Amino acid sequence: MEKMGNHWPCITCPIRNNRFCRSLLGASSQSDLTPRPRWQEFHRFPAGTTIISQDGSSDRIYVLCDGWAFRHLKLGTGRRQILNFLLSGDLFTSISVFYDKMHFSADALSDVRVSTFQRAAVMARLSNDSHLLSAARQICVDETLYAERLLSTLGQGTAEQRIAFLFLRIAEQLSRDNVITNHRYYFPLRLEHIADAVGLTTVHVSRVISSLRKRKVIDISQTHLTFLDPAMVERLASL
Repeated sequence: MEKMGNHWPCITCPIRNNRFCRSLLGASSQSDLTPRPRWQEFHRFPAGTTIISQDGSSDRIYVLCDGWAFRHLKLGTGRRQILNFLLSGDLFTSISVFYDKMHFSADALSDVRVSTFQRAAVMARLSNDSHLLSAARQICVDETLYAERLLSTLGQGTAEQRIAFLFLRIAEQLSRDNVITNHRYYFPLRLEHIADAVGLTTVHVSRVISSLRKRKVIDISQTHLTFLDPAMVERLASL
């Protein structure tokens, strides 16, 4: 982990208007900015490193500024269950706003920059700022709805449906802040990431992806995922 200096990247953040940070820090136009708060810090983590360790505690709330990361549970069998993938602007979890125990681990998938906020300072603002409270409430709702969709898919979906659900979820996340053309998305995930997110082996994932390719539903490379038949991806993902 590398702690960053005094430069305040929030001033030029291109997605600040659309995230929890806007409600916490204010508008993104430089004329409306207040000085960088003392209760905010920035850190850099290289790809493959651990950002948060499971079962630890922290007095800080984490937001991913840029790069890719993922939250996961370390299971007693030695395996892991990936809970979700984090992209730029994502609050790691709404639970961290209210609770100091870290029931999960978080790893950097690529080189990342993370903003952390003192929980006590955020909680103090929650009690006096209806916009911030509304933003936190909406994140809680969104996380719950996604968790229920994911549970249904993992519990009742076929392998194809599970993988399509994950692909569509990533596409939706990327579409929030990027102009997407021809349904082609940046996609740094490897087979092991997909397998650990959908509860399958890497061999099974490889077979399903090969089948989807042959049927011209998707195409996938080292760096990109393309929906050749977006309607079919949505049908599979919807159970």
